[in-house]
Amino acid sequence: MDYQKQLAETMAVAQEAVAADWPQIFNDQDQGRVANWSMLSMTKQRAVLRELLMRHQLVVKNDQLTEMGQLLRNRDRPQGQLSLTAGWQFVKRYNSFYLSKGLKLGKKTDFDQQNMVVSKQWTRLMNSAVRVVLKVDSGWKESARHNDGEFST
Repeated sequence: MDYQKQLAETMAVAQEAVAADWPQIFNDQDQGRVANWSMLSMTKQRAVLRELLMRHQLVVKNDQLTEMGQLLRNRDRPQGQLSLTAGWQFVKRYNSFYLSKGLKLGKKTDFDQQNMVVSKQWTRLMNSAVRVVLKVDSGWKESARHNDGEFST
């Protein structure tokens, strides 16, 4: 058997193994459970993280993949995030982890309609303000954008 065919078969077996483990680790929104991921071998842990990245069409350096695994294994750091490519972030929040397209703060954006962030989605509000609740180091911060474009906190 030639090397390319053998490599392709090995990769297919690895993908099947990841596919079998996927439902025990991730929910329908690709939010993973740290405890379930931690029970895998180190090789499978990396393979699962690669699959998560592939599902979001992201390519990262091996160092970043290693950092993702280290963050998930670090019990002394229950929360954290790593910046990836194209504005994406890898996020660990206590018992879960996920990929998130980062919201860039400080950049003025024109809204065509009234919106707010809900579970990584924009949703229209019934009133005239846009409300965004952000987690900051000092706690939760709520900001509202009114029709005149001004923000209040």
